[in-house]
Amino acid sequence: DWSSDVCSSDLRNLRTTGVNMLIYFNGDSNTAGSELEPGQCYADILTQHFQATAVNHALIGCSNDHILRSTTQYIEQCKQSQTFPDLVVIGWTEWWRQEWRRNGRFVPVTKGFAKFIDLDQFETARLEYYNNLVSTHFVYASAMAVYYNNAIYNLHCELQELGIKHLFFNAIVSLNQFADRIPIFEHQWNQCFFHPYSIDMTMREWSINNNYKEVTPGWYHFEQAAQQAWAELLINHLAHETFADTA
Repeated sequence: DWSSDVCSSDLRNLRTTGVNMLIYFNGDSNTAGSELEPGQCYADILTQHFQATAVNHALIGCSNDHILRSTTQYIEQCKQSQTFPDLVVIGWTEWWRQEWRRNGRFVPVTKGFAKFIDLDQFETARLEYYNNLVSTHFVYASAMAVYYNNAIYNLHCELQELGIKHLFFNAIVSLNQFADRIPIFEHQWNQCFFHPYSIDMTMREWSINNNYKEVTPGWYHFEQAAQQAWAELLINHLAHETFADTA
């Protein structure tokens, strides 16, 4: 086990030390491996690279609220069992996605995902209002960026306090996507967030800019070659960046 005073830069030695590594993943369809065969998703490639065991709580169409909630629940379970992951990897999604409490559970609600949910008249009106808000009032999206910039940073601080190594990245939009409308405070992430304030270094934009193909056009799920290349970017970051102590 790693003690809390070990730097995350020690990840570079994992494959040679024989550590039985546990990686916790969370995110949206990009981390769930949507439209890919088993073993092709970047999360699977990272797991194979480190010869690790994986827990993957990613959910297709989910919101950042879901990612925050489910990750926090998982960490609370780890506290009770005193068994923590060696590495947490999270790909954050679009800020305007929601989850609604429905029949005893949360369901993801987005523009494209609503067709999979049997909405009643009230919920249909609620969704139409929300879609119009997202589409026409950019100040709302900007305000959500400010909110998640701080909410994600709080999770980062908790993981640091617990001595849990972690690496975040933006799967679809950057934290300052609309910084021209509302300035975003740029937190110090101690190299634990892969280019948080770079629009070009989201998984989606990076894949597009490097000419990788989508599995289904318009869904932004990228081919195996893109998954491999993205995994190599993250592995290289883990191996060469100097992370701050988490003690």
